[in-house]
Amino acid sequence: PDVLFEDLDKINKLTKDFRKAYNIIAYSDMLTDFYDELKALKTIDNLPFHLKELVELEVLYIDEFQDISPMQWDIILELLRLNPRCRLFCVGDADQAIYSFRGSSPEFLVEFEKIMVSIGIPLHEIDIIYFTVNRRCFPEAVALAKTFISKNKYRYEKDMMALGNKQGEVFFIEDESTLISKGLILSDIEEKYVKDPRHLSDISILYREHSQSLPLVIELIKKRIPVNVSSGKLPMDTKIMGDVMGIISMILDSKNPYLVETYLYKLFDSITKTEAKNIAIKMRQTGEVFSKFLNTRRMPVEKELKEAKMLWSLISKSTMPNITNLLLSKY
Repeated sequence: PDVLFEDLDKINKLTKDFRKAYNIIAYSDMLTDFYDELKALKTIDNLPFHLKELVELEVLYIDEFQDISPMQWDIILELLRLNPRCRLFCVGDADQAIYSFRGSSPEFLVEFEKIMVSIGIPLHEIDIIYFTVNRRCFPEAVALAKTFISKNKYRYEKDMMALGNKQGEVFFIEDESTLISKGLILSDIEEKYVKDPRHLSDISILYREHSQSLPLVIELIKKRIPVNVSSGKLPMDTKIMGDVMGIISMILDSKNPYLVETYLYKLFDSITKTEAKNIAIKMRQTGEVFSKFLNTRRMPVEKELKEAKMLWSLISKSTMPNITNLLLSKY
């Protein structure tokens, strides 16, 4: 059945009451509470310290303005009301708006001039500067991007161009998961490396998150192809591998309460962080191994321990690909 707006209001009220009862503050609560606090102020006299600096700002800089929400905009208006001399400096690109699912809208950017006039700012005091030169990418990449960002509906019309004239090729791969399985990137790097290792200095691969690069980095290491991770860590230095090594240490030193408190809940899905802490306390009191306090009727202990021991076996044999597959399947 469809959820009615009345139902959403009830759900919203219930969740607010729950958060209040348990002293939980959500990000949306921070925004609404801050807005209410600003709205209640009639003057800037006798302000609390955390507001004094805000209302004395000479310029308010806002980056990624295309992703601002109505509540955030209302907060900005209140700050400007309390400090009319403050100037507003916003930077954004409607084609990069990605947070509409949480209430953000590029409307405040696209309709900026109209909105500012509507709140009493004279037109001659509003300056809009358009940046249409891309300083990051070569012309082919900019030309390809223009073909699909031009389909965005709520945007400024702009004709982007690249600053430089260095040439290159752009390939579009629909399914990211095929990058490793089909070897589309790996085989190309390997071919260039075999022909002339000096070609490696011409290759850069960009990822949005460091963790996405790990499968390819591991494959390159396996093939003994030099790789440099300029931002982030190599596979053996990642948090995942740190957790794995911690779990192995816990298996080998099963009477160590610190290791149990830190890693037990990461090995067993059915154990919470609090339960791991309680088990560690019991271990300190009794000197027993952690397995003594596991509820075997509630969880597949043997399966998890077997997996951990297998992991130790793989690492002790330095079988990097097998470790990688196991880690990716578990995490």
